[in-house]
Amino acid sequence: MDPVTTLIRRVQQAFADNTERSFTARQMYKYIGVKQDRDKAIVKKALADMEEQGLLKQIKEGKYRPTELFSESRKPTADIRKTPDGMPRTIRPLHNTDDLELDMPDTIIGTFLMTNHGGIVCGLSDKQIRDNVVVRREFTGGATDGDKVVVRLTRRGTARRLPEGQVVEVLGKAGDNDTEMHAILSEYGLPYSYPEELEQAADLIAADLTNEEFAQRTDMRDRLTFTIDPADAKDFDDALSLRVESRESNIPAELTDFRTDDNRLSAQSAENKSEIESQKTLYEIGVHIADVTHYVRPGTELDHEAYRRGTSVYLVDRTIPMLPEHISNELCSLRPDEDKLCFSVVFTIDANATVLSHRIVRTVIRSDRRLNYDEAQQVIDGNADGLNLSDDMQNAILTLNRLAKILRQKRMDAGALEFDREEMRFNIDEQGRPISVYTRRQTDANNLIEEFMLLANRTVAETMSRLIGESNVESEKSKVKEFVYRIHDLPDPDRLNSLSKFIRRFGYNLKTQSSRSQTITKNLNAVLRQAKGKTEENLIELLTVRTMAKAVYSTDNIGHYGLAFRHYTHFTSPIRRYPDMMVHRLLEQALLGAQRYNPAPYERELEYACRHCSEREQVATLAERASVRYKQAEFLQDKIGQEFAGHVSSVSEYGLHVQLDDNHCEGMVPIRFVFPNDYAMFLEDEYCIEGERSKKRYSLGDAVRVKVVSCDLDRKLIDFALV
Repeated sequence: MDPVTTLIRRVQQAFADNTERSFTARQMYKYIGVKQDRDKAIVKKALADMEEQGLLKQIKEGKYRPTELFSESRKPTADIRKTPDGMPRTIRPLHNTDDLELDMPDTIIGTFLMTNHGGIVCGLSDKQIRDNVVVRREFTGGATDGDKVVVRLTRRGTARRLPEGQVVEVLGKAGDNDTEMHAILSEYGLPYSYPEELEQAADLIAADLTNEEFAQRTDMRDRLTFTIDPADAKDFDDALSLRVESRESNIPAELTDFRTDDNRLSAQSAENKSEIESQKTLYEIGVHIADVTHYVRPGTELDHEAYRRGTSVYLVDRTIPMLPEHISNELCSLRPDEDKLCFSVVFTIDANATVLSHRIVRTVIRSDRRLNYDEAQQVIDGNADGLNLSDDMQNAILTLNRLAKILRQKRMDAGALEFDREEMRFNIDEQGRPISVYTRRQTDANNLIEEFMLLANRTVAETMSRLIGESNVESEKSKVKEFVYRIHDLPDPDRLNSLSKFIRRFGYNLKTQSSRSQTITKNLNAVLRQAKGKTEENLIELLTVRTMAKAVYSTDNIGHYGLAFRHYTHFTSPIRRYPDMMVHRLLEQALLGAQRYNPAPYERELEYACRHCSEREQVATLAERASVRYKQAEFLQDKIGQEFAGHVSSVSEYGLHVQLDDNHCEGMVPIRFVFPNDYAMFLEDEYCIEGERSKKRYSLGDAVRVKVVSCDLDRKLIDFALV
């Protein structure tokens, strides 16, 4: 058999062995072990041919999945279980998003234009459909000229005939900000409103702030407590409390039951007692999380809707909540001067940020002050004048900041990745149009909250891991056999090697040959620190992120590479993440012996629920990015013809992606504009495009000057031309 046929057979066999998985060309190269450019070209041709034959379909641009025409083959190592609806489903422990298939809608979005026989839908969101869609008069669904509509295809187009469809929803007039944001949500199958009957059901839920309920909880209302959130936040689901204790304070015996991995000290040992007594000060620090699951009971319609959504969605100008506002912004929001029910992790920590003990308890708290990040940063910077904060409050913030910095350094020393990427933000006018673009970086105030949330999440995961026997500790009282972990797989070795090769041109030496992941991480952090403040800093951070796997939820704990934690979960944001609600319920069942706990059907198959939540998170992320791309195109649409300086942010066979220096908007220089009079060759392993005759190259990171050629808001695309 000739080499070309052999490669094609290997591609076909890969899909036969993975009928539920999709592959990009890059993933296929890795799967079948292709490394030469010539062989990669054969694989790409095979994928295109199989799509043309109807054997594959693109579920999104460049990602192929077998169709019904493709002969199905059983996964040989799969574990067949049943989903909550009783149907058999292949379920494997999820380790990264390569194994995650997103459940995307079978509809498309476009603008309806009336005709004599009905209408056509143009400006389609789906880049794979290049023709307008014909809609017959009886299928227009009440759409009028210029409406943005959701269309379900009823007939695929051919070489001689346009595709046909049916309008299933009218979103509003095209160009209106609400309409366009709703269109993005609809494109990804996400809701843009809450069912009215569930809003009404949520409104009927009482706060349950009774003496009977308080008696079942640890009362921490006397502690100095505050929240720190973004200035525009309305749901405050976490708070911190601080109480300074003298070195003579006794640590309750029950606090010694659960200790973090790096502090396995026996409180009974003379050595540990001596260590505690040597400390000048001890701190009781409470990480208090809104007790959402006290109000949202498993198996209710409200709970089912939260599970279906999986997460809140954050578009540029709005939040689509996982829970109704009465719950997220009122009942469970830890607003100042209000008694609130919480699930808390309370630590005893010494001046060196060493956790001596902890306890996980249901509490009642009362926040003393709501701060935003800028205000907290003012305190840290010594500029608290005008904030009307007590000395105790200011001292608490400064103390927690000092401890957070030590905790952060311990994570870095243990091998955590250290990213400091800029976050793109828009200033929006009253009509929702972007009037300016700016970027923000993490401040000490952000890091303060992050470190204590990480500590709480890690502690909960370690505690549950021991209770269910992962650390060979038997616990008769625990009925929990599985747990929801937040895991992060090791980076792809091939991508690491490519990164190492690429950054040599900037003078950086990244050693990737090590059997210890901690060593590789320290080498990566060293490069990131060396690039700090230099032109190539953002580029190297971006490429480093691209080498990483995506974090997911799973019952199979493989650790969290990026954080350098052996155990990690999500406990601290139950208002906006359903996995956190599952964790709260599992904690309640395991630690508190909750007799009233009865898991919902979708929680009984925990790995399936983990996959569902990971998938919902990925879809939400895609929608959030789409809203950013839309606002970028909207921001530049009145700047057609203007020139900007930028840098090549990525390279593909379609052209050069360029990020503008002053506003960080990103668009593409199509391949036809890169070498208009030459044949362009895409050299994937070298991150560049080269002219065949001219030998001129454009590489990742190159400084370029571009002109804005067009802004397609329907497809959220910006086209540049090189100047």
